[in-house]
Amino acid sequence: MNDVENFDFDSIFDDHTIQVKKKYVDVAFILQKRAENEERLREAEQRKKESEERIQATLVTENGSDGQKRESEALAVETPPEKRVKVSGKKERGQNKNRGQHFEDKLDDKKKICRAYMKGECDREESACKWSHDEMSIYNEREQDLGLVLGMSCPTYEKYGYCHYGISCRFCDSHVTSKDGKLENHKHPTVEHRRIDYYESNRVNGAFLTMLRSNRYAFSKTVSSLKELPKNLQPKHMGKTIRKGRHGHYAQDEIPKECYASNNAERLGAVADGEKKTLDFRGKSYLAPLTTVGNMPFRRVCKDYGVDITCGEMATCRNLVMGKMSEWALVQRHASEDFFGVQIAGAWPDELSKTAELISEFCDVDFIDINCGCPLDLICKTGGGCRLGKAPDKLAGCISSMKTTSGLPVTCKIRTGWEPQHDMAHKLIAKLKEAQPALITLHGRSRICRYTGVARWDYINECSEASSEVAKEIDVPFFGNGDVLSYSDYAEAIEKYGTDGAMIGRGALIKPWVFEEIKEQKVMDPSSSERMDMLKKFVRYGLEHWGTDQQGLANTRRFLLEWLSFLCRYVPTGIIEGQPQQINHRPPPLVCRDELETLFTSSDCNDWIKITEMLLGPVPESFRFVPKHKANSYKK
Repeated sequence: MNDVENFDFDSIFDDHTIQVKKKYVDVAFILQKRAENEERLREAEQRKKESEERIQATLVTENGSDGQKRESEALAVETPPEKRVKVSGKKERGQNKNRGQHFEDKLDDKKKICRAYMKGECDREESACKWSHDEMSIYNEREQDLGLVLGMSCPTYEKYGYCHYGISCRFCDSHVTSKDGKLENHKHPTVEHRRIDYYESNRVNGAFLTMLRSNRYAFSKTVSSLKELPKNLQPKHMGKTIRKGRHGHYAQDEIPKECYASNNAERLGAVADGEKKTLDFRGKSYLAPLTTVGNMPFRRVCKDYGVDITCGEMATCRNLVMGKMSEWALVQRHASEDFFGVQIAGAWPDELSKTAELISEFCDVDFIDINCGCPLDLICKTGGGCRLGKAPDKLAGCISSMKTTSGLPVTCKIRTGWEPQHDMAHKLIAKLKEAQPALITLHGRSRICRYTGVARWDYINECSEASSEVAKEIDVPFFGNGDVLSYSDYAEAIEKYGTDGAMIGRGALIKPWVFEEIKEQKVMDPSSSERMDMLKKFVRYGLEHWGTDQQGLANTRRFLLEWLSFLCRYVPTGIIEGQPQQINHRPPPLVCRDELETLFTSSDCNDWIKITEMLLGPVPESFRFVPKHKANSYKK
């Protein structure tokens, strides 16, 4: 206590501070409180010491067979109860973060065959190579061939005429034979040998990624388009925005041919290769860009059901420009996707324009969509997503710059506003029309609402009318989005609410055949066997896309489970009473028409895993799954 009593205020502080100290600082009170606290601490230590001594004495005097029990009883009496943890009143929503490992463990590298060795191109000794060169031992020690378990042959072998996974393929008995101690990977006798590039385009390679990572691409179109923007939207330091690598920028004619993505995929439709088609969004069904679950196999399933427009999963501009391989995988396109776009998220005209220039130069897409409706904190904190929707001038500048840079149609998806009490979409649409986007899509919820509650189609109708009244000479299609689960919902969006079409997201995840309902204009109720055939088709598409080795199998299983977390919410039309199913109503307890249909409606993760085992074989004992999306648009 002497440190406070003996502190010489007068020698350090000025007169005014000393007067304030004398008026407001009570040194005696401070010293009294400090002494009381120290006394309480000494008493607590003394009580703890006495309690430990009593417990020890009890154990010494009453030791026996129940000595351990008496110790626990004594501890229970003497130990104070734990404090109760305050439980948050917030509802669970959004994503299951920190969900940990949820897929199969990766194989040890020494249990994988060296692909370069299989091709005769590996010049390293087996001891120096990361992978194994002993193909015969790997072949003999491999797990049971899934072709025998599932009664199917290798999808890659059937589709492309050759399986380059060789003995790593989980269906290798379809195309690998052993004769005289030698293994041979056969080609299909009837299917023409074609690479995956003939069916999937925009598959970037290492040379392209190296060019981006070493800052060798000049972005010349972006530089010229940014100069046309207002000063407040231009980057302050162009040298930091368009970085130059150690070896300088490539000239346009110096870019290596290897950098260009493989676009050998044949277009399935009336448009010839290289022909630039005119885009008309009106009256078409649009599958929303869906993070994680909107992968290529799922989009192919929806194309089989008749969807008109598809769009890749959201990719962030920063990761694309930095050359991140996992991000560029999101722009891949299948040959069946005849009306295809990519969705990107960014915060400033420079990064959005750079991304648009790369996509138009090195990829094959029909349009580029700016995501101004993403509610994720990770995106909004950097100025993208819904945060960009709060800056109309900047967003309009982004659209104008991207159109100039890429030469492609640019679309935009927005929400009603940041908060449900403050609508701002009607004001934003008026500003966006000046930039003349190819399409404006409005999700009928605010950023705070995320995906809960009911989509506000009455406000979508107001915005549709406002869009047609403002700048009448500029014709921009207007789509609505939210809670479309049937063809009647789609027809109502166009006829009652005055939109040019509707974007369908979770409705397509719950029942992908909604697009066929829209085409046929009738309610469809597929049986459990038909829905199982749909899942088999997804599995085949997944194995063709991700591969038939162990990793490809794990990826297919993972994304199938993610989809099943939504698919289980479908209530068969044949057993519904009253009104059609609503997307925000929790499915009631029900007894389905057969056992498989009941399994499909289960919300238990273990039942989803059982379904994947029917399609992809058994899972490891340690396997567990937690879905990324909680998918709760209703109270649980």
